[in-house]
Amino acid sequence: MKLGKVAIILAPVLIILAFILVQRSIINEGEDTWLCQNGIWVKHGNPATPKPTELCYPPLEKYVQNQIENINLPSEATESTQDVLSQNFQRMSVEEIGMVINIPNGYYFNKEQAMNLTTNKPYGVSFTIQNYKGSPNETQNPYQLYGIYQWDTENISDETFKKADFIINENTKTEFEVDGQLAVKGMIKGERSRYSINILINGYILKLAASGEESFSKSITDKIVDSIEFK
Repeated sequence: MKLGKVAIILAPVLIILAFILVQRSIINEGEDTWLCQNGIWVKHGNPATPKPTELCYPPLEKYVQNQIENINLPSEATESTQDVLSQNFQRMSVEEIGMVINIPNGYYFNKEQAMNLTTNKPYGVSFTIQNYKGSPNETQNPYQLYGIYQWDTENISDETFKKADFIINENTKTEFEVDGQLAVKGMIKGERSRYSINILINGYILKLAASGEESFSKSITDKIVDSIEFK
């Protein structure tokens, strides 16, 4: 058989073999790596690099879609904690920290990410829960719970968290747990005292501050915080 004919016969075979080798290379490339699953880095295969130190979070596209669905849900506002007590609530999520939370029907939920303009990646998330849509003047007893969580800050230990001041009056300071996570609550010092709750999550602090009439804001905030679950 002439060399030219041999080349013609072998060429398709070589192309198929090359295709198979490339496909196997692509598939195997992702076997030894770290995967972000539910906010936790999970080892897949035998990665050559150590576990990433940065927080893993859902893709930005997933967050944007979720934000549109959850922002400013329209319904009639309520003035009491009865909606929470009777379980007439809306179930909301803050996926960046793996948290789900109940808010009373008629309350408005808004969530925003803080973006690093250099890396184009989020470094924190904030949210509000309130019983008015635009202005506090819309209701006789305005209430707002503001929350912020940043993962670009220094990672702290349980002991450091317990010793932190949090600008809370000592006679109101209480240690407790939120779904198994360490937490501290109390009234913030100063003329404009507010009810504050701090929760330690993966070495970073979720800071919550409630504004409104003191007894009302504490009551509704405690009911909301009691409903928190971490995935």
